[in-house]
Amino acid sequence: LTMEPKTRIVHRSGSKRSATIDVILSDIENAGSFTTLDLSSQSVTDEDVISISSVLRGDQPVQWRDKTLTPPIQRLVLTGNQITASGTPALAGPLKDNCDLKDLRIGSNHIGDAGAIVIAQALAGNGSLVFLDLKENDVGDEGAVAIGDSLKANGYLVDLNMRNNKITDAGGLAIADGLLMNGSIKKLTLSNNHLGSNTARAFAQALAVNAFIACLDLAGNAIGDDGAAALAQVLAVSSSLLVLNLEHNNITDQGAMALSSGLRDSSAIREIFLKHNSISAPAAERLKAAAAALPRPLLIDI
Repeated sequence: LTMEPKTRIVHRSGSKRSATIDVILSDIENAGSFTTLDLSSQSVTDEDVISISSVLRGDQPVQWRDKTLTPPIQRLVLTGNQITASGTPALAGPLKDNCDLKDLRIGSNHIGDAGAIVIAQALAGNGSLVFLDLKENDVGDEGAVAIGDSLKANGYLVDLNMRNNKITDAGGLAIADGLLMNGSIKKLTLSNNHLGSNTARAFAQALAVNAFIACLDLAGNAIGDDGAAALAQVLAVSSSLLVLNLEHNNITDQGAMALSSGLRDSSAIREIFLKHNSISAPAAERLKAAAAALPRPLLIDI
């Protein structure tokens, strides 16, 4: 009889999808069998969005360019186009009306803070959207503050992606504050922004009371050892956090030691990503030992 090892210490380069969180989100996504309109990378402009959004409101097909857009649309993919803040009101209107849309992907456009604010205002009163992708949109702190405020009122959004924007601690603190009153977000992605230890501490406070967050991705920021230590403390009290991504965060052996201590009393965490930090081999071994002592499998990617 061959026993499967409880702990896997993985060395690899490149991005990795979390198998744990994929299972959680696939259950939600497959339950809806979303009908999809994918217009990614088709040079969609603000004027085009007005025409496209009309299919979200009505029950009749809409002609756009050489395509017939047929409702209902539950997933709208507008990634990699030419949409600016001027195009966001056309999307916000249907969201305010609680249309059939459950998945909105407008990443890699140019909506900026102004566009994020428009989306946030619609999100606050929305009762249908489950997935929202705002990655790579030049969103800074003003937009992040608006999104954070909207999370206090929204109880439906499950997956929020704001990676590769321009959010600093001011915006990060606002999003963490929003989580204190939110009961729906399961996956939050804020990788590759400009977040520091203050944001990490705020998220630690939020995670101590929020029983819904399952995946927190802060890779590519600068939370350092202080931020890692703050998040390590919450590992012992969080019953929901399954995946924590802290890659590329200026974490040294000091932060790794804090995480090792936090693991001893943890009950939920299943995957921790720590690649591209400054953690020595002995510190990595201590993490491995702490993980191996747990009564459940734990992936440490370092």
